[in-house]
Order: sequence, then C-alpha cells, then structure tokens
Amino acid sequence: MADQPVIIIKKIKKVQGGGHHGGAWKVAYADFVTAMMAFFLLLWLLNATTAEQRQGISNYFAPTTISESTSGAGSILDGVTVSDVTASKETEIPAYNPTEATKPGAEQKESEKTTPQQSADNNDEEAEAFQVAQEKTMKKVLENLQQEIQKTPALKELSENIILEMTKDGLLIQLVDSKKRPMFEAGKSAAMPHTAMLLRRIRPILDRVPNPVQITGHTDNSGSVNADYGNWELSADRANTTRRLLQRYGLKPQRFEKVVGKADTDPLVPDVPDAPINRRIGILLSYMDAPETDKRSKPVTPIKKGVFENNSNTAQP
Repeated sequence: MADQPVIIIKKIKKVQGGGHHGGAWKVAYADFVTAMMAFFLLLWLLNATTAEQRQGISNYFAPTTISESTSGAGSILDGVTVSDVTASKETEIPAYNPTEATKPGAEQKESEKTTPQQSADNNDEEAEAFQVAQEKTMKKVLENLQQEIQKTPALKELSENIILEMTKDGLLIQLVDSKKRPMFEAGKSAAMPHTAMLLRRIRPILDRVPNPVQITGHTDNSGSVNADYGNWELSADRANTTRRLLQRYGLKPQRFEKVVGKADTDPLVPDVPDAPINRRIGILLSYMDAPETDKRSKPVTPIKKGVFENNSNTAQP
C-alpha cells in the first residue's frame, strides 16, 4: 500500500473581546494609576499648604464670582497660584494706626483680641529687650569714657581719681579724692580746676544718650569745725557744684533726675572711714524705664545712630 500524506487539521478558536490577552485591562490599570497619583497629590497639597493657600486653591477650582482679568488669557480659568494667594494675604494686612484703634466704637475681630495674660507677656518681652539694648548702650558709653581718658594726657593723669563701674542702676562715674590730689577744696564745696576740666571733657559723652543723670555727694567721717555746716551740707553742696558745672558746660537741666548729699553714710571703704577715697562725687547715668506699650505712650527718645564710632577696647583706667 502506497504511503499516503498525513493531513493535520488545526482549529483556531476565536474569542470575542480579546480574552485574557486583550487590551481592556490596560485602560482600567491606567485609570487606577491616574487616580492614585491624584490622591497622593492631594495629600501632598494638604500637608504643604496653609489654610489660606488651600482656600485659594479651592476658589480656583470653584470660583464664586466671574470677573474680568487683565492678565493671562483674561478668562475665568486664569486663577491664581499658591504664591499669589500668599502675597495677596500679606498685602491685605492694614498698617497699625493708633489713632484709629483708640477711636470710640472701634471694633476688633474675635481672633485678633488679646487676652490680658498675652498682653502682659508681650510687655515683659519688650521690657526685657529694651533693658538689654540699654545695657549694650551703657557699655559703649563706658568704652568711650575709657578712650577719652587714655587719649587725653590731662585726663590720664587723673586716672586714679576716676572709677567707672557698671551697676544694676546704670553706669556710675565716681570722682574720688586721693592723698595727693583732692577733687574739692578742703572743707569747701568749690571744685578744683582739674575737677572742672574733667567734667567739661566727659559732658559731651554724657550727651550722646538721653538717660537721666543722678548726682550724689559723699564725705569721710571727719567732722567739721563749724557746727552749723557739717558733712550733710558739705556733701549736698559738692553735688550741686557738680550739677552746676555740667549744666554750664552744656548738659541740659532736664537731664538731672536727682542731686543729693549722703555725708559719710555710704563709705567706699567702710573699714577705713577717714580714707580720702571716701570723699567722692557719684555721677550715675541711670537706666530708663521701658515705654508703656499698653497705653501707647510717647516712645522714649531713641539713641542717635553713629554716635559711637571708635569702640576699640582699651584698658580700664
């Protein structure tokens, strides 16, 4: 029997819709990825924007009014960016006007009202900052005085008669007697020529700040031969002599806050009550009180800029 060819019949079954290997699932997957991307973008926007910016974005997608625009396409789809919303919020804040704020009937938003505790805390912070600024200024005055003494031969010779000290009340300048050089005539209120010269040289430095000046006179414990004119009168008169000299050299009268005599009640060297150093004049450049911001009082006269130019450190006299 002759070999017959083998016939192979191949049947192909066609499935409607693509079956397992169709492309419909790709469309569904793309929609899912797009939705997830939008979801994570929304989460990022919620975390990276402020409430005002989110409100701006909301207004962009759902505008409540339709208005003409002079930028972009000039249509309702122009919208604003996140930075535009922030900028607009900043520029909308009105400048503080104390006159308007104190007018009768002036109303304040509930969110802007300040509680008494918050106001007190703010005042404490401002007072502390004011005090720190004053301390820095006083240190510069001290440096200027030291420089003036070092660069002026006549003042340098008086270095043992000058004591500069930072205290809790301000900068204290003390003019003290020494064994060889008294600052006033013995038993009198008349200042020696070098004392007047010293006051004339330091007056311009005192004028660089608006702080009040207090002057205190001190004596040692040696009694006066005149029963009607003792250490109390002598210390007070020497303090007034110092005031008159400073005023004569240009210090304004309103700068003087206190002029007193303390006799021998506050010796610099208590163990040696008759020491020459106990006979002295104290000139206190005192700290000012912080301005009362609650009552919106007139601010303290600011210190002029540029009055301290050469502030190199110098040795304490």
